[in-house]
Amino acid sequence: MPKRGPIFFTESKGVSKYPLALIHGAGGTHMSWPRQLRHHAEMRVLAVDLPGHGQSGGESCGSVAEFAAAIARWFDELKIDKAVVAGHSMGGAIAQLFALEYADRLAGMVLVGTGARLKVNPRIVERLKVDREGTLNLIIEWCFGAGTPAVILDEARKRLLQANPEVLASDYAACNVFDVRDRVSQIKTPTLVIGGADDKMTPEKYSRYLAEQIPGAQLRLFPGAGHMVMLEQADEVTEAMRKFVAGLE
Repeated sequence: MPKRGPIFFTESKGVSKYPLALIHGAGGTHMSWPRQLRHHAEMRVLAVDLPGHGQSGGESCGSVAEFAAAIARWFDELKIDKAVVAGHSMGGAIAQLFALEYADRLAGMVLVGTGARLKVNPRIVERLKVDREGTLNLIIEWCFGAGTPAVILDEARKRLLQANPEVLASDYAACNVFDVRDRVSQIKTPTLVIGGADDKMTPEKYSRYLAEQIPGAQLRLFPGAGHMVMLEQADEVTEAMRKFVAGLE
């Protein structure tokens, strides 16, 4: 059991029937989500730093299941009975497992750039050990669509370089063994699946698979966007999520 510490999160001033909890991906923080979503005026948005990440204390979790349990405890601390959870990449894996294990706590779910299985490219795992900076630059290259402005790429690179190397490696290890393909069709939570049509990390087919397997799931694919679709097309993704959450009320 990881050593627990205080959980850091930001909260918008918006009001909604169900709060929207944003869960970042491997090596990320709450800053992995666009500002206009984190500070949305119409929704109560909680953007968390997972245990051991960013400004949250304690140790990181060694598995997706441990992360899901940590989110459940965080909801308990905030006295949140039911919420909408949005997860990107590893955060999407956490969201799926949360929907399977804590279904009564969810009013809805948004899966962004993720899959029912998250096998990590072995080149990333091996190269991180010998050439961290070069590998992180490769990750940034794979994470964004070709037309992404340099300012967004530079900011993402800076944040990734600040990530704890051991935490990043642990996150990738957790992703590498995540596989709920035999259970994903059991999810009953209303779901919006968002993907970038040019995603190299979790290709479009991953999003299509989720939308096909989860009963009633909606699918939004964004042309020209890569793995970090919520940063690349921030306004459009934020609006898609706002409409989805509003439709649950």
